[in-house]
Amino acid sequence: MSSTFRVNFAPNAPLFQWIDRTVNRVHVLAGSLALLCIALNGLVILVPGAPVLALWAQAGRFGGWFYGVQALELVAGAVNLVLMGRNLRDGLRLTGRLGRSA
Repeated sequence: MSSTFRVNFAPNAPLFQWIDRTVNRVHVLAGSLALLCIALNGLVILVPGAPVLALWAQAGRFGGWFYGVQALELVAGAVNLVLMGRNLRDGLRLTGRLGRSA
């Protein structure tokens, strides 16, 4: 005789609704923090760096500072792309257009 213990969870139970709302709030908060990081990254690194690099390139000053600022801008741009991609993915998950496992 085999006995199996089964627990039937009601997906509409208040506890599960609360957990689902809490998880969604965490994702929304993470998205807001990501957007703040993207904005600060752009305002502090990308926007000031572009004219500086343009002026230095016009003047032919391709020294260590030029390549350092350019590398910093490349890293900042890559970080922005990753954060925007993760934010897009989380938004699609929240709306149900993308499955949870993807």
